[in-house]
Amino acid sequence: MRLAPVPRPLPGPDGAMPDLAAEAAALFRRTGADVAVVTDGGLMMGRTDAPRVVWYCNTALRSVLEILSLPRPRHPRNILRLWRFKRPFRKMMAAARDQKVEIVPNSEYTRNMVSSALGREARGPVVYPPVDVRRFAALRGMPRRGRRTATVARFGPEKSLGAAVRIMRAAGEEYDIVGNASGRHPDQVRTLEEVRRALPVGERMRLHVNAGQSVLEEVLGGAKAYLQTSEETFGVAVAEAVAAGCVPVVPDHTAHPETVPFAELRYRTEDEAAEIVRGALDGRFDGLLPALREHVEQFSEEAFQEAMLGIIEGSAGEGRRG
Repeated sequence: MRLAPVPRPLPGPDGAMPDLAAEAAALFRRTGADVAVVTDGGLMMGRTDAPRVVWYCNTALRSVLEILSLPRPRHPRNILRLWRFKRPFRKMMAAARDQKVEIVPNSEYTRNMVSSALGREARGPVVYPPVDVRRFAALRGMPRRGRRTATVARFGPEKSLGAAVRIMRAAGEEYDIVGNASGRHPDQVRTLEEVRRALPVGERMRLHVNAGQSVLEEVLGGAKAYLQTSEETFGVAVAEAVAAGCVPVVPDHTAHPETVPFAELRYRTEDEAAEIVRGALDGRFDGLLPALREHVEQFSEEAFQEAMLGIIEGSAGEGRRG
């Protein structure tokens, strides 16, 4: 089996997305590939001569549908720019509706959302994303530093970090946020500044911006609870935190019931979240930790590789199902 890299699609100076589907088609012809495996959002599906297309789908397609529904601008120049911007997404959706594309969702939640958006069932087996369970499990032996809670997320508006700060202020407990913010993404910088302004003065809540892996491991290894506030099609950070020995506190929506199967650890309101965080720090849910750790073992890198290889080699029926 031969693998060849395809570059990640990025917008050009005029804001238009490049038509990398044409590059992908040329690549597949050059290599004589029998199977095209698309793993980066789906924009590579527009054109390919490969007899089989396997799309590892980690998107609910909501952002794509929002882009395609953008209203027609008034200025002719902007009409052309918007048309160019939408074009690869239109091709992507058309290709995804083609029955020859085998959709492999990263969660049952993703399967349901994508099936609804495309008007056809995503029939492939659920293959959960790879989590380095072994690496994070090594953190369980670290001493827990008091009543600390952690969140790991990039500083983007979609991560709802403002809600996380409000929850932890209501809980009245120590809190660490580990995240990345890039100057190339103004929305991330704005979110970071909003979070900074919302944090109370003092050492009870700390930001770790663009920190390295060692800081991440120190924070997760020393935390008793882990708080997530965003919608997720899976939630790799939650699974990593559970593997590290944290008690997860997550919203009761999207794919979180798949990563955290205990309803008592899922919340519907911010007040409920604060109460669950306090309970986790009090040790109320320690009895669930063995089952949680066993649950995340199915998300290991080895399980992911085995399932995807089975699908690529044609034995989709033997893939790991969610």
